[in-house]
Amino acid sequence: MGDGKTAADIRPNMKEAAEAARLALMEAAAEGEDALLEKYLESGSLSDEELMRGLKQVIHSGAYFPVLCAAGGRSIGLCPCSMPL
Repeated sequence: MGDGKTAADIRPNMKEAAEAARLALMEAAAEGEDALLEKYLESGSLSDEELMRGLKQVIHSGAYFPVLCAAGGRSIGLCPCSMPL
């Protein structure tokens, strides 16, 4: 939750689930491009730019479909710095 202008910290009781979700997202992004997959397998992570690039690839290929949840009127689930796909 937040005011829609700033990011809020993840609650401690949800940190583990958030980390697992980010890992799954990173694995999906790595599948979008061979170079990203190699880097991910070697280092275990991708930069934010690489993550976005890989996600664009898998979404455009139709292999993954983004599902987003938000309550725009209450500024819940919104990123203050929207990054278009």
